[in-house]
Amino acid sequence: ADNNQQENDAGPSADTRATVDDVQYQFGYRYYYWPYFKHRSDEDWQYNPGYRCCDWYIAQKYNHLKQEVLSNSKVTLQQYTITLDKATQFITHSDAVRTLRSEYGWKQDYNIAENEPVQLHHVMSVLLYTDFTKLSYAFSATFRR
Repeated sequence: ADNNQQENDAGPSADTRATVDDVQYQFGYRYYYWPYFKHRSDEDWQYNPGYRCCDWYIAQKYNHLKQEVLSNSKVTLQQYTITLDKATQFITHSDAVRTLRSEYGWKQDYNIAENEPVQLHHVMSVLLYTDFTKLSYAFSATFRR
């Protein structure tokens, strides 16, 4: 085990335990992946007080989900293909998935219209996150500083 893991195994001291427990599971900062937020210079008072929305914008690096997933070596092409097939099956055969619709219109912010059905890339994203532990861990690690 590395030194950081050994330190973490000891747990927080009695004086800091309440503080650590209070913040350990709170939501952190909110990142924005949609172009609408790229140039928003107003303060993000609701999610990231003291920062502008554009400070938390992350530009798209890849043109396609497949390209992004396969570039990180956490998922093989065969695994990706199986997951795509599984997502396609959900979209075409699952009444629960086929009937899912967005409740609100977030066209400007997230490019999702009101009452828009769940799309294949949405199901793929959920499956990739839930079915691949290493990918999920690497993705969520980007949210921690």
